[in-house]
Amino acid sequence: MAAKKPEQGKRANTKHIAASISKPVLPTSSKLDRALDFAETQLPLQTPAGEQMTTVLSVPPQQPAIGTMITDHVQSKISAWSLMPQSDEAQQIMRARAKIFSRQAQQQTREVSEQYIRFRLGKAALYGVPYASMKEILPATKVSRVPCTPLFIAGIVNYRGELLTVLDLREIFHIQHDEQQEKCWIIVVGEGKLKVGLIADGIDDNDEFAPAYLAPSLDDNELIRGIHQGKVVILNVGAIFTNPALSIDEAMN
Repeated sequence: MAAKKPEQGKRANTKHIAASISKPVLPTSSKLDRALDFAETQLPLQTPAGEQMTTVLSVPPQQPAIGTMITDHVQSKISAWSLMPQSDEAQQIMRARAKIFSRQAQQQTREVSEQYIRFRLGKAALYGVPYASMKEILPATKVSRVPCTPLFIAGIVNYRGELLTVLDLREIFHIQHDEQQEKCWIIVVGEGKLKVGLIADGIDDNDEFAPAYLAPSLDDNELIRGIHQGKVVILNVGAIFTNPALSIDEAMN
């Protein structure tokens, strides 16, 4: 009988291996279903202080679950697609509303935008004057210097039978003159009945800006309305006539 003990042990091991092989194995498709159910389950956004987060979908080893298991901590899932209109009529209404809102947004953008003329001072400094304040652009010829006046007053010109004061913004904003510039321009701007000319080394282009998106001037200069796109200085034309340092009024004419 002693010689048969190894055979009995071998049979016992064989039975144990056969029993372990015969255990039910969860199909691959069921594993994928469980993974998808877990991914779609909504978890609580916040956990109260002092309370630990519990496992949402815990599967006991004795009971392998194939379907979806939802605990008390899991909220019922609502698909965003289920909230969308499904009928053709409802979708047409949604598209019509989208077009209306798009037109309203474009109209608001046009209302808050202002057209301006961009010009150059010196070699590279860019400035802008709103079209609403601009009257005309003239070639800077025959500018007569007025004795005993500040350097920022370039002189006066005959503008349609009137004497027009011309300002040199390069002196006001401390911009070095471009000695190679042969031809200059005068941008005539006005505020009410008052008019003044601004010297420009070159007329660049016309563009538009949104007043709400202008960056403030670093030196808080009241002659500057704001900075457009970080490179174009938009002038405050009204401040040119009210700034006491400039003293631009009808008496000068």
